Amino acid sequence: MMDNPTGEARLVKMNHVLLAAILFIAGLAVKLLSEYQVGTLWEIAGELGTFLAAVTSVHLLHEFFTRDHEQRLFDTALHSGLKEELGIFKDSALTEVVAPLQKAVENLSLNVDYMKIGENYHGTIVTEELLYSRAIKEIRNARIGVDIFTSYLLEIDSEIPAVIEERKKYFQLLLSLPEMEPAVSYRRLIQVDEKKELEEFYKKATIYQNHIKEMAEKEEEGKTPTYIRHINRRRPTTYAIIDRKVLLWQINQVGENDDMKIYGMYIIKDPGAIFIEHFSKEFNDYWNHRGTKPLKVRVSIT
Repeated sequence: MMDNPTGEARLVKMNHVLLAAILFIAGLAVKLLSEYQVGTLWEIAGELGTFLAAVTSVHLLHEFFTRDHEQRLFDTALHSGLKEELGIFKDSALTEVVAPLQKAVENLSLNVDYMKIGENYHGTIVTEELLYSRAIKEIRNARIGVDIFTSYLLEIDSEIPAVIEERKKYFQLLLSLPEMEPAVSYRRLIQVDEKKELEEFYKKATIYQNHIKEMAEKEEEGKTPTYIRHINRRRPTTYAIIDRKVLLWQINQVGENDDMKIYGMYIIKDPGAIFIEHFSKEFNDYWNHRGTKPLKVRVSIT
């Protein structure tokens, strides 16, 4: 049985939670502001703001969610105090920034997992093959749709047979989902500037090259809800949204020639779509933008 927290311990825990809340709000504020600014620095700031919000929200939710019974009694009181503190913003210009945090405090079902290549994950060393296996496991559960936003950086082919095989399985599953479950859609946004780049950019990524070509062919056939669009280069990030409730956020590592390799992956399960709604909004904003174009077979990779 856990002893009741002392007054000093309670103060320390309260300070931790309030600090996490402040950093969460700051991260969302930077992300929100970057949406209305132009430039590479603002793009980077937006990425950092989103990351800061994600990390601090995990800490905040952990403070409320992983306690024994006695500690939860204390957390409940702290929860009420935090709600009261956040209430001062309800009529201010920060309403849109604070609202997601208020929802997060109300809904503690957000679950965040992180797998980093080379580190231990539940007794297993994470490899690129393992990341694709985990992605396959999550995507198999899709019942509404999978939306994927792909970085403009090139993810080159691996030379490891096991990774090549798992990556092929991953892409094949994405193509077969709408065939097995007609209600499940598959949409992908790729980032390239010109037709010429489509033909030359993916020369070192034949598996991915073949996949986007198959996507374009399936869209032209019109037999399954499979769609691919391309936009000009904007964001160096990669993520997959599953049923608007699960986010696979790929962390990329850039090489000397702007080649990209997977560094790790966040698996965020968010039944209330409190956090993921920001990614869904970004994806749909790009998807519906007038500069977004279908990828036709006749101009795709040959």
